[in-house]
Amino acid sequence: MSNQNLTIRRPTPAEADEALRFYASGGAGRQPSPAVLEEINAAVRKGTWQPDHQMLARRGDTIVGSVPYFTSPSRTAVIVFPSIAPDEPADTAAKLVKTAVNSAVQEGVKLCIALIPKRFPHGGIPFLSAGFLRIAVLANMESRSLPPQPPASDLKWITYDKTTRHRFADTYAATLQGTLDCSDLPRVQTPAEVLEGHKLAGEFRPDLWFLAIERDTEIGCVLINQLRKPTDFCLVYLGVVPDHRRRHYGEILLRKAMSHARAAGATKISLSVDEQNLPALKIYEHLGFRHTDAILLYAFSTASPD
Repeated sequence: MSNQNLTIRRPTPAEADEALRFYASGGAGRQPSPAVLEEINAAVRKGTWQPDHQMLARRGDTIVGSVPYFTSPSRTAVIVFPSIAPDEPADTAAKLVKTAVNSAVQEGVKLCIALIPKRFPHGGIPFLSAGFLRIAVLANMESRSLPPQPPASDLKWITYDKTTRHRFADTYAATLQGTLDCSDLPRVQTPAEVLEGHKLAGEFRPDLWFLAIERDTEIGCVLINQLRKPTDFCLVYLGVVPDHRRRHYGEILLRKAMSHARAAGATKISLSVDEQNLPALKIYEHLGFRHTDAILLYAFSTASPD
């Protein structure tokens, strides 16, 4: 390792591509990963990443670390695991994370999160060192058993558009009361901000965002988006208002959305759920979802809850 002082800052426009390629190579001087570069390009198309949304670490003229971060209209930033040179001290990764967080907060971000595969048990260390808290273990699940027909029920259904968005936001907010899903996650965004962020989870499908109503009372909502592969969809959110829980409405909501996703061409639906949310896990397993892997969720916020 060089004895030269470490500097961490945003890359200049001339350095941006080099910093990105260093990150995509894993910091080991390999060829950049095409998959990582495609993820970056997809974020550029969505508007959640731009070349100055990254931090570059140098010792003299040598790049020794790089980390991009991604922002959304929900005023959330996703900080990815940094790439650092093989002989670089481990604390350089934490310094990159902390600098990225400070930059995102200066841009108005309320919440920074990191998602680390559980199979990398030490992957959270740079984030914990930078002040993040471990929030939850998320079970990733998927199902290829999609119901061909929606469930029989007397519920009224409305989909998302500019005339119903406020009703969706209010219902979403109500479903958070007493939630078991990432209950320790700081709730610092407004419901409208969160829904704007959910639109960017895959490709927004307003025809697959459903709000259930019974006797003019909102029961809950379910949101499904499409992924890059046309036959792959994802469950973005499922929530039931407290007064209507334990009455099978969660299953009805999910069956409704899954059947419509199948009609739209879905052959697979994936989701992530807090491993402590046993009622939700029971519904997903009952409807044919199977565990694939697990993700550790870390979060950092300097904002006060709204």
